[in-house]
Amino acid sequence: MHELQVHQVELELQNEELREAQTRAEEASERYLQLYDSAPVGYFTLGPYGKILQVNLTGADLLCVERRQLLGRPFSDFVAPEDQDTFYLHCQRLLRSGGRAFCELNLVAGDAGAGMVVRMESVAYVPERGARRHCRAIVLDITQLRHAQDALFRAHHELERRIGERTRELQAANEQLREQIEERRALEREILQVVARERMRMTRELHDGLCQQLFGIRVLTQAARRKAGADAPVLADLDLIAQCAEDAEHGARNISAGLCPVLATGDGLAPALQHLAEESSRLMAIRCTASARGRLESIDEDVIYNLHAIAREAVRNAVRHGKASWVRIAARGTKPAVTLTVHDNGRGLSAEPSADGLGLRLMRHQADLMGGTLTLTSQPGAGTTVVCRIPRRR
Repeated sequence: MHELQVHQVELELQNEELREAQTRAEEASERYLQLYDSAPVGYFTLGPYGKILQVNLTGADLLCVERRQLLGRPFSDFVAPEDQDTFYLHCQRLLRSGGRAFCELNLVAGDAGAGMVVRMESVAYVPERGARRHCRAIVLDITQLRHAQDALFRAHHELERRIGERTRELQAANEQLREQIEERRALEREILQVVARERMRMTRELHDGLCQQLFGIRVLTQAARRKAGADAPVLADLDLIAQCAEDAEHGARNISAGLCPVLATGDGLAPALQHLAEESSRLMAIRCTASARGRLESIDEDVIYNLHAIAREAVRNAVRHGKASWVRIAARGTKPAVTLTVHDNGRGLSAEPSADGLGLRLMRHQADLMGGTLTLTSQPGAGTTVVCRIPRRR
């Protein structure tokens, strides 16, 4: 009897434990169902032929159909016609090889046929031994994300279009500006040529016209003096006329040399540079030499004039700012270009306060107008070298 009572107590304890375990299992199942139904994504269980076996409330709401009406329906009923093949291949890949698969589908939800875009992530499983593969799928509505991506793509495309238009406008403006700059350079080059030709014309007129006429006045005055005799009262007037003519002729020749030193020294670049070296040595109390080699013939007069002007400015800068005691001027002619080099033994660029002043800018401007380049190199205590290269005109 005692043993029966003990056994009854043990059974009651076991029943109590079973009831508690069942209660906990029911509570866990309830929590799972709540989590399953209230999940923010749609959960679908599909059979081998794509029929809906299970679905949570979120999935039913996503398709706008009551859950009980979804069970047993093919999921493909809600796939847009253009994505039917995509869904079929997605299911076949899962059912044949297992594993995981992803795809994006356009769905038609509910009777109204509202469209949406979803991302479907599926995994294959076998519910029991010998059974065909099923799949569990997570369906996430990405319609707003797709709309945002499409809007971003359109905005990006519009931005690229506007950038392209603006780039073309800027390129056209730059091309127009480049053409204007080229036209301005051509005009400045033409003006420079006209100025050089006009200087040469005035120099020739002074040298060949006025100076010759003044020389003729001196000759005629001397002839008149001889005819008048030693005691004639007009001798003083004739001497004054001869002196004024000589002074005027000397002044005219100085003006002629100032207007165009090239013509004052004869034709060609080499004589002009040689005259510049001699004049600089005499007036600036320095040792200045000039040399020329190569093909220096057939150079346009305006090029000779501007190269002479650049050499003269370089010599002045060497003496004035560099405190040079000697300067070497060298010209070299080749088939493609004429190169002028002026080198001195001055203090160098760092000691020259106006190394990039007006004189250097004018030299560069003159070289640029002739389509050439001008470079300046210098080191402290090692002097300065100016190199101007002018291409020959065809």
